[in-house]
Amino acid sequence: MQIPQTLDLRDRARLAIGHMVANHDHATGYPYFYLNVHQDPPVATHNAWDLIDVTSRYVDSLILARDMTGDTHGAEVEAGYRRLLLESLDPKDGLAYRPANAWSVREAEMFDQTRALTALVTWYMKDRDPGIRRRIDDMVRGLWSIGVHIVKRRPGYAYCYYPYPAWLGDGWNPAVPGEPAAFGGGSHILPLVKAYEATGNEQALELAKRFVHYMVDESTIFHRDGSWWPDEMHLVAGHFHTRSLTL
Repeated sequence: MQIPQTLDLRDRARLAIGHMVANHDHATGYPYFYLNVHQDPPVATHNAWDLIDVTSRYVDSLILARDMTGDTHGAEVEAGYRRLLLESLDPKDGLAYRPANAWSVREAEMFDQTRALTALVTWYMKDRDPGIRRRIDDMVRGLWSIGVHIVKRRPGYAYCYYPYPAWLGDGWNPAVPGEPAAFGGGSHILPLVKAYEATGNEQALELAKRFVHYMVDESTIFHRDGSWWPDEMHLVAGHFHTRSLTL
């Protein structure tokens, strides 16, 4: 039988599943952010990005990788990641909050929201669970409510952005500089559009449009020649995957 010369990523996806179900803290259920393989023996340690960002990525990726492979290894670990994601969602505003612990304060970090929403949409597309649909709608309303909306520049035109990286529940936390494409709303565009495609949520689509207007028409995050290294050189200027995700 002739085998077509096509790209087959299933073996790689199985390896990824093996990593995602092994790289977790048995005491807390959270994945580890840092894996230091230069120490003997290697050491895994936590970081605030474990709590929403990495956990949500694993939920999203495990669903998709299992569809590719049929591999069900570590289903109980995946169930724990899903539980932790749902526990992070505040019933009042729908946003995903990092729990307060030894390596994090309680806050809804804006890039975390993009990963949490992506995971929820992928989960909903797989299972069509009405409870997950409600979580998506709640998060979209929450993201809308905390944004800075500008609606009077010209008739029919509006844009939106977030002024700081993290929301504390009753106001913004300006303490840490953030990547403009992430907390400005650029990296929210794709998950919001996916939410609209999966659920028909019109508010998600309108919010995505407003972020597009901010990124393209109002911000200086992308230069006319397509480059994205800004003139103001702060800590995370030019962070690649938030810029590429925005594009």
